[in-house]
Amino acid sequence: MWRAAVKGALGHRARLIITGLVVGFSVAFVVATLVFTDTLSQSFDDLFEDAFAGFDIQVRSEIDPELTFAVPAPVDASTLDVVRSLDGVEQAQGSVTGFLQLQGPDGTPIESAGPPILGLTWPEVPSIASIREGSPPTGDSDVAIDAATAARESVRVGDRLVAVGLGGPTEVRVSGSVEFSGADSAGGAITVFSTVELGQRLFDLEGRYSTLEVVVDDDRSAVASRIEAALGEGFDAIAAEDLARQQVEGFQDAIGFIRTFVLVFAGVALFVGAFVISNIFRVTIAQRTRELAVLRAIGASAAQIRNLMLAEAGVISLLASLLGVVGGIGLASLIRAVFAGAAIPLPEGPLRITAGTIAAGVATGVVVTAGAALVPAVKAASVSPIEAMREGFRPPGRRALRGRIMLGGPLSALGAAGLLVGLFVRLPDTAPDPIWFVGAGAASLFVGVAVLAAVIARPVAGFLGRPVALTQGVTGTLARENAMRSPRRTGLTASALMISLALVGLVAILADSARTTADALLEDRFRADLIIAPSGFSSLGFSPEIASIVTDLDEVTQVGRLRRGEVLVDGESRFVAGGTPGFFDLLAFDVVAGSLSDLGPGTIAVREGDEAPPVGDAVELTAPVGGLRTLRVVAVYTGSPNAYFVSMDTFEESSSERLDAQILVLFDAAVDFEDGRRAVEQAVVGFPSIQIQDQEAFRNEATGQIGGIVNLLYALLAVSIVIGTLGVIGTLLLSVVERTREIGLLRAIGMSRRQVRRMIRWESVIIAVFGGVLGTIIGVAFGVSVVVAIGDELRLSLPAGQLTVWLLVAALLGILAATYPARRAARLDILQAIAYE
Repeated sequence: MWRAAVKGALGHRARLIITGLVVGFSVAFVVATLVFTDTLSQSFDDLFEDAFAGFDIQVRSEIDPELTFAVPAPVDASTLDVVRSLDGVEQAQGSVTGFLQLQGPDGTPIESAGPPILGLTWPEVPSIASIREGSPPTGDSDVAIDAATAARESVRVGDRLVAVGLGGPTEVRVSGSVEFSGADSAGGAITVFSTVELGQRLFDLEGRYSTLEVVVDDDRSAVASRIEAALGEGFDAIAAEDLARQQVEGFQDAIGFIRTFVLVFAGVALFVGAFVISNIFRVTIAQRTRELAVLRAIGASAAQIRNLMLAEAGVISLLASLLGVVGGIGLASLIRAVFAGAAIPLPEGPLRITAGTIAAGVATGVVVTAGAALVPAVKAASVSPIEAMREGFRPPGRRALRGRIMLGGPLSALGAAGLLVGLFVRLPDTAPDPIWFVGAGAASLFVGVAVLAAVIARPVAGFLGRPVALTQGVTGTLARENAMRSPRRTGLTASALMISLALVGLVAILADSARTTADALLEDRFRADLIIAPSGFSSLGFSPEIASIVTDLDEVTQVGRLRRGEVLVDGESRFVAGGTPGFFDLLAFDVVAGSLSDLGPGTIAVREGDEAPPVGDAVELTAPVGGLRTLRVVAVYTGSPNAYFVSMDTFEESSSERLDAQILVLFDAAVDFEDGRRAVEQAVVGFPSIQIQDQEAFRNEATGQIGGIVNLLYALLAVSIVIGTLGVIGTLLLSVVERTREIGLLRAIGMSRRQVRRMIRWESVIIAVFGGVLGTIIGVAFGVSVVVAIGDELRLSLPAGQLTVWLLVAALLGILAATYPARRAARLDILQAIAYE
């Protein structure tokens, strides 16, 4: 039986190739995700381990370790003397860390699409950093820059750069380039080393340090206890390995999100692939009914027939999964190369390929294929051998369609109920996350609709094919009849495309609604003439000196500033933003209770929602500076970013973040806009890595960012669309084999090869458009439900033009999918085709 399984798998080339491609694509998607994220994780694990290997203990202001992105408060320089005087301390240094903006020797900003530019002080204790060329920074204006940035930006020893921290532009001289344990950069980050004195000037830390690094000649825990006892409350003495573990855990959370995000789309591809595989096995089993009946007649049991089909599926999936693993490793290398080509630095080192990743890829392919082939295998085993060997036997159809109604109806209803519960019902805290209800409901609804698709396939295919029949004559009529002839096959084939296009429709509606909402909010509430913001991803903020300079301009009548930070609320990380009164005036918020003008010491504004406390209630949060704080709610707003708002004074009391994230500028009514803009641009000309935008440019950037996210989602969904298209190809190829005699008779009575190709092509278009229509209807339902569930924060907008384009794309996919099957059908030898079977 095993030999029969291997021969059956290898003997049906069309099924082997199409199923292999479907499984291979899906497995490659999964493996590439696992390999890429595992490589990132391992690289940064090694980086953090090396980065904290030069010292034993770090001393810093006390801060909750859950505040991953927050900066602890500076420590006074006097603490360094205290630490150095303690028993067991062999060496101690004070270091300064912060974010910089940098201008190259040619006057252009030095930026990257990766991490922000990190300013550090040259280490006195052992470190992975060492000078590759030149010398360490020793003078008041000396800096050393990582070798990767020096090479990329053509920076040489002796060149003059401009560095900006918390003050104005400062000219510095490059004394050398730095390598990190032989690597050109530390995890791809742009790093700039300076003396302690220069770092303190750049980051406004005169007489203070960011942290202290300690080398001990005694037991670490004992020395750490002495340090904390000597310094008193408000300080942490953390072992280097514990510090590295905290950094790694924070990064692992980010990697975990990326992995989950991409694996969701890999799951969609597998889900679509299951429909394709199931349909292909159904068709091939129908074609092999006599063959299987003969096996039954000579002694094979029903269980053996079922196991034979599953074994064939296993052979195909195993071969395809192994190829998919190889393809996934290649895809992971390509992803890293794409990041490098886009100037997004990633850690160097080999790809991390584990046995677990390979096993997960192979197991995924085998399990999905076996699961998809299970129902066709069971049906193959249930056919009576005597009936199957009769001339003209066809499996029963009406009863199966009635069964589909009984199965598909409840599944669809259950799926819709799951979606409604997940989107609209307020669940208790002990219940699973609503996203599980949404995911399970969507999967159940897809399966239910796919089951019901066979029920409606005949009338819908007839309706969609009527224009084809009217315009294409005989070939169009035959194409329409072929699509209607096997409703189960047509329904399942269309369902594979339906799932992909439904998700595409959902993304299109969400994206268009987000764009519409952004445009409306900016048009209604954006009152500033200009907005100043960081350019690119290489800067988390910019010097507050810019706001002071702009405020002093005669052309400017009002300036609003915003800073962003992180706090903990009920143990969960939340963003908090500090704004000046001018910011809340120039970016009007939709306040539903209280007033933002009441923001002051000890107060907070919250966004409206199920968990938002009313005006007058208290909010307890853990801040980076000062720890636990209780703030009184003075305003509740809606339709704006999901963050807490506090006054700038409260923000500065609670956070060490001193960089401005945005500045809003309003000109005097008598000032011409272009004159005002030129005045602002000239005033801040020495500050790199900032952009000055008017309302239109800011709105275009906001919608452009939405477009970038949408394009990424489309790219991820493209894999499932390709798999759905492969399903159409496979079905048409197998149906050509099934209809060999019929095609031969059509050719014998005068149909030309061109007409045969057109017939197959139009049949494919009808099936693809059927899937597109189903997908569009479900996608619109999904999109409307999600937008309504989000509420007033998102304004519903249906992109009719985009949805129409995707229907045309479905038709085009049908034409492309039919190209090879149509050519094969047209090339059939007439006499051999008539004599087939």
